[in-house]
Amino acid sequence: MKRIAALILAVLMLSGCVPHTELNRLGIAEAVGVDLENGLYTVTVQYFNTDASGGVTAVDSTAPNAVITSGSGRTIESAVEALSYKTGCNIMFGSAAILVFSEDALGSLEEALWLAISHYSGNPAAYVAAARGKASDIMNVRFKEGNASVEKLKDMLRNAEELGLSRTVRVHEALEKLSCPAGGVVLPLLQAYTGGPELTEEGSSVIIAGGALCTGGRFAGALSVREMSGLHILDPAPGSLGNCEMTLSYMGRDTRVMLYGTRAIIDPEYSGRLSLGVHITADCKIVSTGISAPYSVREELEELCAGELEKRVADLLEKTVTAYGADVSGISYVLVQHYPDLRILSGSELRNLLAGSAVSVTADVRMERYGV
Repeated sequence: MKRIAALILAVLMLSGCVPHTELNRLGIAEAVGVDLENGLYTVTVQYFNTDASGGVTAVDSTAPNAVITSGSGRTIESAVEALSYKTGCNIMFGSAAILVFSEDALGSLEEALWLAISHYSGNPAAYVAAARGKASDIMNVRFKEGNASVEKLKDMLRNAEELGLSRTVRVHEALEKLSCPAGGVVLPLLQAYTGGPELTEEGSSVIIAGGALCTGGRFAGALSVREMSGLHILDPAPGSLGNCEMTLSYMGRDTRVMLYGTRAIIDPEYSGRLSLGVHITADCKIVSTGISAPYSVREELEELCAGELEKRVADLLEKTVTAYGADVSGISYVLVQHYPDLRILSGSELRNLLAGSAVSVTADVRMERYGV
């Protein structure tokens, strides 16, 4: 009886193992790019090469650490199916760390994210970004760092967020923002470029070229890096602590400062027309300066810093709220808390209300005596 029990246990344990031949038939996606051109979707996937370094059997260290391939179809789902036929692999999105959409494909952003989550067991914590040009160009840049090229892209996005230059967006956050009545989301805008070997790997690389506003089911417009910084100030990421780095010019000398503990308060007033008052507070440290005695002009530097904060946030709101009625930082939540009757507004009505609003931005900055 004990032998039978042991045999059954061994069979059950062995049946849970996945042989290497089955792993070879899985395309474990690390990064996904979606393009739309002439009514045809192209999905480009960068997936881990199990035959290269890190494979589960014999390792070929000369093989690339990522395989990049693509499939096309009239829908995103049919493009993924074409990709599976082409590679002979079942494409898995559960490990995908970043999804990149071309500007033309952003009209299908919400549908594509729900498809990835519901049908392909996608990763809700994956980063979402836009591409200037083709998303496939971003996928085809082969960085040497990390176990796949996507590791470098993730580091770029995180570093930009820590410096307050851009705001990262994850799948679950994008879906939440797009589901709001005046739903709008700003994605980091990536751009592939070629240049000298000192700035690139094998002649190509990727830069963060600003942001892409998606609202009303379409790509609405591009934001500059400075306006992306304004979004980070208004709506800092939970892990960034409201950090933001900027350079000020005073008396012909540059002073680089780091803001931290940034806080933004939105105070709406509504009497037929909406008025949005935004007040920002922040602490500040000098990182580097060309001024011989910077703390002798401390008040002047604080005023310059506050003015720059006001300008960046005002430019962001003009580019998103005023131009498109797009809620990119939870304004509608604050609005209905103050005025519950506005809950009945449809998405288009709320966008019109936001677009017709008067916006004012003020800021206070306190500079530390000692820099970092």
